[in-house]
Amino acid sequence: MTIIEEKNHKIKNIYKSKSIDLEILTDEKIDEISVEQLENITTIPKVKKVVVLPDIHGGYFFPIGCVAGIEDYIVPEGVGYDINCGVRVLRTGVLADKFLEVRNELGEAIRKKIPSGMYDKKNKKNSDGFLNNIDLQTLNKILDVGCDALKEFGIDSSYVENNGSLLGNSRIISQKAKSKGLKELGSLGSGNHYLEIQKIENILDKKIADTLNIKENEIIVMIHTGSRGVGHQILTDFKNISSDVYFDINSENGKKYIQMMNSAANFAFANRAVITERVKEVFKKFFDVEIALIYDASHNIASLEKTYINGEQKNIVIHRKGAATAQSSLDNLPSPYNLLGQPIPIGGSMGTASYILVSNKTDISLSSCAHGAGRIIARKDAKNKYTPEEIKNYLESKNIVVLANDKELLEEAPQNYKDIDKVVEQLENKNIIKRVCRLLPLLVIKG
Repeated sequence: MTIIEEKNHKIKNIYKSKSIDLEILTDEKIDEISVEQLENITTIPKVKKVVVLPDIHGGYFFPIGCVAGIEDYIVPEGVGYDINCGVRVLRTGVLADKFLEVRNELGEAIRKKIPSGMYDKKNKKNSDGFLNNIDLQTLNKILDVGCDALKEFGIDSSYVENNGSLLGNSRIISQKAKSKGLKELGSLGSGNHYLEIQKIENILDKKIADTLNIKENEIIVMIHTGSRGVGHQILTDFKNISSDVYFDINSENGKKYIQMMNSAANFAFANRAVITERVKEVFKKFFDVEIALIYDASHNIASLEKTYINGEQKNIVIHRKGAATAQSSLDNLPSPYNLLGQPIPIGGSMGTASYILVSNKTDISLSSCAHGAGRIIARKDAKNKYTPEEIKNYLESKNIVVLANDKELLEEAPQNYKDIDKVVEQLENKNIIKRVCRLLPLLVIKG
C-alpha cells in the first residue's frame, strides 16, 4: 500500500469514527495535501457530509473540489478569498468559420473593453465599455443586492444562480474593499480566470441542445471570474475581526460574515454581467447577432439549503469550494431549466475542451459537481516546467490564439491540470450530470 493509499484509508476511518458521511466521487487516488485538508474538516462541529469531486486538489484548510454540509456553522475558509468565483456561458448564433475570419481583431477589441490581470491604471483607462465608471452609490447597491442593482440598465438575471442577488450589506464593507470595486467592475483578473471563445465540437444530447437553442459549430463565450479584489479584501477584513475558524450562523460574527460574503458574491455576479454586456458590444461591431445568456453558476460560496443526509431532510450550510452548484431540485429553476436540469458550464484547462452539462435529480453530491479540471501541478512548480515559447507553440499547433502574459502561460499550461474529459465522465457515471455538448477553444484571453 502506497503512502497516499494509506492516507486515503485513514481519512475514511476518521470520517466513519466521527459519523460523518463521506462521499468520494473520484475514481483516482486523492493527493496527500487534499487528504490532510479533508481531515481538517472533521475538526469543525456538526459536519454532516463531505463530498469529494473528481477535480479535487490541495487548497487552504479545505481542498478545492470538495463540498461540506455543516449544520449551524459556517467556515470562511470553506469558501476562500475568491468569493463567488463562477462561470457564465453565452450563446452567440455565430458560426465558427465566420468568427475565425475576425478572430484576432475581435480578440484585441475584447481586451480593450475588458481589463485583465491585476488592476492597472492604464488598462482601466483604455476600457470604454458598459458601466466603465460607476459611482459609490451604484457600487453600494451592487454590494447590497447584486444584479438587482443593474435592472435599471436593462440587465436580466433570470438565468443567474439565485437571480444574481443575495442579501448583502454595503454598510459593513470597508472603504478599501469599495475602492477596489470602483476600479475593478467589469474585469477578469489574473490566475486561472479567463474569457474563452469556443466552438461547439459535438452535441451530446440533441434534445437538450435544441431547447438551449445551440448547435454544432456555433460560437460560445465562457467567462470565468469572481469578486476580484473586493472578495479578497472582504475576507482579509473579516479575519481582522476574528481569527476563529468557524462561526455559529446565529452569532454576531457568523451573521456578519454571511452578509460580507453575500456582498462579495453580489459584486461577482454583477462583474460577470458587466463583462457580458461588453462582450455584446464587441460582437455587435462584427456580427448582426443577439447574444444570450445560457447560465451563470458559482463555485466558491456557502449557502443554507435543504438537503437529505442519510434519508433525513436537514437545513445545513453547504460550503462549495471549487464546486459548481448542480441543483437536484428543479422546482426553483426558471423555465425551461425546471424541466431539463440546471445548466452547468465546466471549463477545462487552457487549450483543452470545456463542456455544457445539466444537473440530474440526485442528491448524493449535495447538489454540486466539479467546477473544472483540477490542478495536478502547483503554481510554484509549474513556472519551471515549461517555457512560454513551448506553450505558445503547443497552442498554435491546435489552432488556438492566446492573449496572455508569459507568467499566466506558465501557471495555466494545460499540462498542469487533470484531463477534463475524465472528470466529466466520472460525474456522468455517478449520475450527477448529463453532458449536453463538448466545446473547443479558439481564442483564450487571460490576465
